[in-house]
Amino acid sequence: MNRSKLFVACSRISSRAVLRVSYPGSRSSLMPRRLYTSDSSGATTPKSTKPGLHPGQVRGALSQKKLMEAALPFVATHGWTTETISLGAQKLGYPSIAHGLFPNGPADLIELFLEDSRLKLESEMERKKAAGELDSLSATDIVRLAVITRLEMTRPYIKRWPEALAVMAHPTNSVMSFTQLGKLVDDIWFYAGDKSPDMNWYTKRASLAAVYTSTELYMTQDVSPNSVDTLGFLQRRLEQAEFVGSGMKQLGTMLDFGARSFVGMVASVSNRKRLE
Repeated sequence: MNRSKLFVACSRISSRAVLRVSYPGSRSSLMPRRLYTSDSSGATTPKSTKPGLHPGQVRGALSQKKLMEAALPFVATHGWTTETISLGAQKLGYPSIAHGLFPNGPADLIELFLEDSRLKLESEMERKKAAGELDSLSATDIVRLAVITRLEMTRPYIKRWPEALAVMAHPTNSVMSFTQLGKLVDDIWFYAGDKSPDMNWYTKRASLAAVYTSTELYMTQDVSPNSVDTLGFLQRRLEQAEFVGSGMKQLGTMLDFGARSFVGMVASVSNRKRLE
């Protein structure tokens, strides 16, 4: 697929899928919330694996969450790849066939990371809400706080994030990508106190989706200390979005900007891979 066709596809997906991620008055998502067990892991690769385990036994003994946590430290050096998943399995003492826990390979690893990060954001926002830390903040301030908190979770992998974006851009992964994005922006607006009963409910979420994705893309290229330039970029995008009362014309501009940036990033990753 050439760049122009990919741009058209992303534009059409952006204008349709983001708007139907949920419905007014509810923060339920298209996908059920998952319950995971937690586990801690370091960054070293083991010298041996548990012998004699067939794929069925591996699935029974190892959770996706544990495997994801073990694999993430290898993303910096091996990217969002099946090899990274295999290294994570070996680190836990399982044979490399354990990557079968992710039948869709890197796409499943990315989806699990996105869902896990969203749940961590939800937990952090609930903590702040219970502590009264959100009481004195405006809706835009809460949105900014939530976006920054979520971006910090991607920071350790930001140099490899363009590869994840390229995986998510594949047609077979588009539903997963937009579902995760839709759930994220819906959560953020929930904590910001949005109760819009009309078309603003949709425009706010679509606008925030465009703000978030464009800021995330900007962050992948940011070399400033502590990503201060990204924070400035986010502030400008929030001011431009004008969430309260934002219209469809402005929404179309934001979505178009996000789609063009997304296509450019995917093309850049594809060209780099061809040169390697």
